[in-house]
Amino acid sequence: MIRSRISFLALIVLLSSSSFAAVFVPGETITYQIKKANLTVGKVIVRYHGITPLEGRDYILVTVDTAALRMRDTEKIYLDPQSFYPAIIERDIDMWGKKESITERYREDGYVRIIKVAKGKREAFEIKKPQRLDNIYAFIYRYRVSGQFKPGEKLEMTLPTKDVMIGFAGREKIEAVGQEHETYYLEGNDKDYQIWFDTTERRIPLRIKGSVGFGKTSLVMESYAP
Repeated sequence: MIRSRISFLALIVLLSSSSFAAVFVPGETITYQIKKANLTVGKVIVRYHGITPLEGRDYILVTVDTAALRMRDTEKIYLDPQSFYPAIIERDIDMWGKKESITERYREDGYVRIIKVAKGKREAFEIKKPQRLDNIYAFIYRYRVSGQFKPGEKLEMTLPTKDVMIGFAGREKIEAVGQEHETYYLEGNDKDYQIWFDTTERRIPLRIKGSVGFGKTSLVMESYAP
């Protein structure tokens, strides 16, 4: 209970800063088209819910709902409210009628425990890396709050499956939501991840390329609700 109150107070301090409040607030919803080979194959809806209690603690909840051909993926990402790193991730996946549930529990020391349940069978395994483990959506929200968006900026994103170094690559104009946008462009080593943020105070991620949800895809924003 004491720890929960401390984290909540830390969040209140964070919320009170103008930079955070100007970027996103609970209820923000971004809808993306999933693109493969220039074809739209599905949609992803990313929602920012703000403070949410779970297991006696306060977290920041982000949900990601993916729908494609005979595929559904519902993801709940609970972020540490002080660092915006993932703490718990819960996924329910239905792929061609095959259902499975995955729970990932992260620690600050680079450890994650993963439990997968499919067809009544439970499988557990662990991953340990020297750096704190991350998630692409957690990284995006964290960068929207704390990123400098300046040349020379480089950041590490240590995922369970690979390590990525992402750097600020400059400004680019791209097409999204039927119009041209000036963007800040971030690029991973070997272009394994690419992210385009708009240049408004909200720093909206207009396009995301990389392994997002399932396979290597491109997400292009279709609508935004603040």
